[in-house]
Amino acid sequence: MGLPALKLGQSAHRTPQPGLPMPHFYFDMVEDGVTTHDNDGVEMPSAKLARRAATAIVTVIAYDRATKNLAPDFAVVIRDASGVIDTVTSALKVEQPPNGG
Repeated sequence: MGLPALKLGQSAHRTPQPGLPMPHFYFDMVEDGVTTHDNDGVEMPSAKLARRAATAIVTVIAYDRATKNLAPDFAVVIRDASGVIDTVTSALKVEQPPNGG
């Protein structure tokens, strides 16, 4: 038995079963050992989409921090009702050659 064919504009992501609540995910920011908890969170159809969202969040914040010469090292921790499910980390390292480049 194969996967059902998708029509144009249709998503391959599963939607929650009717009558069941959509999963709720939280995106906590960790910087310099300090965690800022996301107390609101957001409903998303799957952990896979939550990981994609966290990756996008980290990318935008890393770019913003780089343009302001702020330390680029931080992480976004993804939680659901069962606890931590993933961590997306940003780190940027610029090295000059020994002769000063």
